[in-house]
Amino acid sequence: MSKMMMITRAGHNMAAACLLRPVCALGACFHHPVPVSRLVASPLLPWFGASFATGVRIAEVATRRGVAPARPLRVRIAKAVTTNEATTNSKQSEGVLRKGVLLEFSKESGKYVLGVIQKPEGKKNWIATDQFGNMHSVKPQQVTFIVPGVEDFKIADLSTFTNKVETLEDSSLLEFAWEELVEAKKDVNAVELAKMCYGDGPIEYYAAHRLLMSQQVYFRCKQKGFSAIYEPRPLSQVNDLKQKQSIEDAARQKLLGYINDIRSACDQPYESKPPPNHWQSCDYSSARTDSLRAYALEVTNTPQQKQLAEEVLEALKISKKPSVAVDLLIKMGVFPVHVNLDLLKSGVPTEFSCDFLEASQHVLTSPPLDTNLADRVDLTHLKVYTIDSEDADEIDDGLSAARLPDGRIKVWIHVADPTRWVPSMHILDKEAKRRSTSIYLPTGAIPMFPMELASTVMSLRQGYETCALTVSIIFHPTGSIAESQVMCSTIRPTYRLSYDNALELLQMNVEEEADLYLLDEVAQVRRQWRMGQVSYLLEVDVESPVT
Repeated sequence: MSKMMMITRAGHNMAAACLLRPVCALGACFHHPVPVSRLVASPLLPWFGASFATGVRIAEVATRRGVAPARPLRVRIAKAVTTNEATTNSKQSEGVLRKGVLLEFSKESGKYVLGVIQKPEGKKNWIATDQFGNMHSVKPQQVTFIVPGVEDFKIADLSTFTNKVETLEDSSLLEFAWEELVEAKKDVNAVELAKMCYGDGPIEYYAAHRLLMSQQVYFRCKQKGFSAIYEPRPLSQVNDLKQKQSIEDAARQKLLGYINDIRSACDQPYESKPPPNHWQSCDYSSARTDSLRAYALEVTNTPQQKQLAEEVLEALKISKKPSVAVDLLIKMGVFPVHVNLDLLKSGVPTEFSCDFLEASQHVLTSPPLDTNLADRVDLTHLKVYTIDSEDADEIDDGLSAARLPDGRIKVWIHVADPTRWVPSMHILDKEAKRRSTSIYLPTGAIPMFPMELASTVMSLRQGYETCALTVSIIFHPTGSIAESQVMCSTIRPTYRLSYDNALELLQMNVEEEADLYLLDEVAQVRRQWRMGQVSYLLEVDVESPVT
C-alpha cells in the first residue's frame, strides 16, 4: 500500500485513465462515447471510491441524455465556504449591480425572472429587461442570484442563454452531488455545484442555481444572498421529503387526468358531451365538479371548495371568476346551454343522483305490490282526455264527463297515483316530499320523481292502463257542487291533446266528442257560479318568449 502511495503524478493519471476506460465503454454503449479527457480526476481518485462513483454516474447521466458538458467534469469536493466568508461575499456582491449584469429576481407572484440590468432607478432600485423585452423595476432584496463571470451581457443573447441552461438541468445530478456532500458534511453554493456537475462557466453556474432552487429535497438554503449557501439535508429528512414529493406528484397526476377529461369534453360538440353524472363517477371528480358548481353559483360553503375550484381554473389557465366557471361547466356538459342560474342558486335540485336513478330502475324491473288493489275502481270504460303542452313528457292529470239521467253533469278528475309504485318512506318517496312539487319552466320541467318513472308508469299515457287517484263531482245546474267522491282507480286515457288541439275540437263541434263539450259546458257554468260568489278574476298579459 505504501508503494502505491508513492506513485508519481504521472502514475496517478495513468491509473485514473485505466479506471476510466469502463466509463468510456459505457458511453459507447449509448452511442455517445465519453472521452477520458472530459473526466479530470484528483490524484487520490483511485483510493476514494465515492467521488469516483459519483463522477461515473454524472458522466453516465450526461451521456444518456445526449448532452456533453461544455466544460470538463470535475469529480471533486470544492472547499467549503464558511458563514463568515459567505457574509463577506454577499456584502461584496452588493456593489456589482450595474449595467450589463445578468441576474435573477423574484416577482410578487412568486415567479423568478432572468434579466439584464439596464440602468439605475432612484437611489437603490434598478431597471432590468427580460428575454421578452419587458422592463422590470428591481429592488436589491428581490435579487436571488447574480450570474458570475458575465460582463455587459446583451439582451439579444438571453433566449440562447436560457435554452442552453435548460438542456443542462437534470435533478438526478443533484442527487449524486448530495450523496457526495452529505458524506463529507460540506456546504455548497451554485458555482461549486456547477463545477461538480457540469463545468466552469456562467451557463453552468445558473443551471446549478436553478437545480438548487427547484429541488428542495436534497439541500436546504442555509444563507440567502446573491450567492446563497446550501447545506445537504440528512438522509432521514431526504427520505421524508421524497415520500411527501411522491404524494404530491400522485396528486398532480390525478389533477392532470381530470383537467385532460375537461379539455376533451370542452372540445366535443354539445350533443356529444358526457352526461352530467359522468362528473360524479368518482370521489375525486365529484368533489372538484361540485366545487366548481358552488364557485360558479357563488355559494361555496367551505374554504376547501373555493380552493379546489380555483385549483382547477388555475390548472386550465383561465380567470378565477364565477362567470368563467359557469362557461366552463356549460362546455363540460354539467350545465345546459341556457342554464337558469337563479334557479340553481335557489337550491332547487335539478338532477337526481345515481342512488335515485338506480331505485327508479328497480321499481320498473321489480314493481311493488299494489296495496290499494282491493279498493281500486275500474274506470277504464270512461273516455279520458289529457290536455297539456305539446312537449310535455309527464302527463299527470286527465278529465272525463257524463250527463246523468236527471240532467246534471258528472265530472271525473284523474290524477296519476305515484303511491302505486313508490311505498311510503321509500327513498324516492322521501325525495319527492323534499322537492314537494314538479317545477315547470320555459326551458323544461324539473320533476319530483326521476323521468324514468314520471314519464312512464306514473304518466297518464294514451292507450295505457294506468293507476290513478280520481275525484268525481256532480254539479248542480247552477254550477255548485252537489256530490263528490274520492277513489283509487284504474283508467285508460283515450286522447292526449295539446291546448291547441282541444280548442280546435271544441270549435269543430264533432259529434263523437260530446264528452269534451260537456267539460266545456260545466267549466263555463262553474266559472259563472264562482264569480257570483265574489271570486276575483285576475287577468295578466304574459309575453311569450321568442324562440
